[in-house]
Amino acid sequence: MKSCFLIIFLIFHWSYSTACDCITIDNLEEAQKLSFEENELIFVGRVKSINNDGSYQLEIIELFKGELKDRTIVDGGIVH
Repeated sequence: MKSCFLIIFLIFHWSYSTACDCITIDNLEEAQKLSFEENELIFVGRVKSINNDGSYQLEIIELFKGELKDRTIVDGGIVH
C-alpha cells in the first residue's frame, strides 16, 4: 500500500525540467547584423573599475559604432 501511495504521489508531482532554454542561432551572420543594428554603442574595451554598488567603468580601446565626445571611459551600472 505504501509503495502504491508513493507511485501515485510521484506521478502527480512529476515536473518537467530543462537545463537550458537557449535560443539557437541558425545564421550567425544575420544575428551579428541584427545585433549591430539594434545597439547604439559597440566597442572593444577593458574594465577600469568595479564598485560595490554594481557600477563600473570601461575604457574604450576600439569604437565600432556610436559616438563618445572626448571620452575614453564609459560609466555603467545595474538598473534596479
